[in-house]
Amino acid sequence: MKQPLRNHLELLTDTIFFIGNGSSRKNFDLNLLRGKGTVIGCNALYRDFKPDILVCQDSKMGRELFDNKYSGLVLSGKGIGVKNLKTIHWAAGNTRNSGTFGLKFISSVMKPSTCYVLGLDGYPGNIYENTLNYVTAPRKIHQFAEQYKNVLGSMKVVNVNIRDTWGIENNDNYSFISYKEFKAGL
Repeated sequence: MKQPLRNHLELLTDTIFFIGNGSSRKNFDLNLLRGKGTVIGCNALYRDFKPDILVCQDSKMGRELFDNKYSGLVLSGKGIGVKNLKTIHWAAGNTRNSGTFGLKFISSVMKPSTCYVLGLDGYPGNIYENTLNYVTAPRKIHQFAEQYKNVLGSMKVVNVNIRDTWGIENNDNYSFISYKEFKAGL
């Protein structure tokens, strides 16, 4: 049994949808994913949509969750300070953001047959920019994409986006599709 999810076995599905907060997913209706696999999202996603698991690797966001009495299941790193009754604390080594941390957890613990990734853009733009706990920070294209690539392991990943910025070539476990193609296949 996979220890971090021993009380939540229903979340160990073959298909995972991992949702970041990049601008590419702005017009995609996340409710289309319900019932088709486990939905895991990052940080402020909870403001608009409640995923099956919310990844929170930031103590300020953790405080926001606590202040707003977030009642969903939270995945957080050890020592992050998320105070939620339903928190899985997991040590993932050198993962610097919620996207990398979540992908590492999915590939190491959940081991789905396919992980669809939406909104982990690898280029500037965040849906929650200039809101509580989010600032506009200049980022270079591919800043996070390189980190994402390093935690995928042998997991099959389908990057759903408006353009492919991860730069993964010659990898049978990685593919890219547009939101239009993704929606048509749901």
